[in-house]
Amino acid sequence: MNKLKEAVSSAVPVFFFRITFVVTAAALVLQYANAYIPDPLCPFPSKTTTYFANPNDCSQFYECYEGRKFTMYCNENLLWNQDKLQCDYQQNVRCARQENPCEDQLDGTYLENPDDCTKFYACEGHKTFDAQCPTGSVWNQQIRICDHITNVTCKK
Repeated sequence: MNKLKEAVSSAVPVFFFRITFVVTAAALVLQYANAYIPDPLCPFPSKTTTYFANPNDCSQFYECYEGRKFTMYCNENLLWNQDKLQCDYQQNVRCARQENPCEDQLDGTYLENPDDCTKFYACEGHKTFDAQCPTGSVWNQQIRICDHITNVTCKK
């Protein structure tokens, strides 16, 4: 009888360890299954919401938060105004792109916006997407990321 008690009592810690290990491993799998890969067009990490135009549809725009991109739609008869970061009347919006800086660029290329240091272009599928740096930062073309304003000489 004593040998049976010894066998059971020594097996309990091993059994408990196995349950703990399985539960912990399952929790880690669930945690990483819910993880996401940030969209290359959206600033990440960033608690700032940014907006940029959909180059294929002027009545749509993208909203980015924490590396996630959401397609948003303007109300009927309104178009996205990238300068004002809001939907606006057609007469106030320059919809057609007159040039495509990303036409000959590889996906994932980022280019400076010559008109505004707080903005940059992101290239995807040979299309140009306007992107906005988080508040307090500007585009640094040398290292091709948004950088603190004190590290960049902004000419615009």
